[in-house]
Amino acid sequence: REDGFVSLDATGAEGLVETKRLRLPDPRGALEVNVCPFNTRPGYDPMDVVVEVLDRRDETVVAYRIGPDNAERVWYRIGFDVQIPDVVRLRFRLKNARLYAFRVVE
Repeated sequence: REDGFVSLDATGAEGLVETKRLRLPDPRGALEVNVCPFNTRPGYDPMDVVVEVLDRRDETVVAYRIGPDNAERVWYRIGFDVQIPDVVRLRFRLKNARLYAFRVVE
């Protein structure tokens, strides 16, 4: 939820989060991800987040990157630029990042 305080955190090493299979609403125009840097102190790598959309065979349909130049926001909108299947899994690859929530929107 948007105002929640629980997150999945990845520090200096890459963390991996995969969802169960999700039936996406129709229409589905974008994925919104609530993520922020874990640590912004000097000496830490910048936040790096890769979101992969996986099909029923767990093959990557498309991947999107949320990089350090976007680290000032909380919600990131990723517009789907390819056709996304009805049923997918999402894979989040996180480095120096806190993942709070995600949602699919029109």
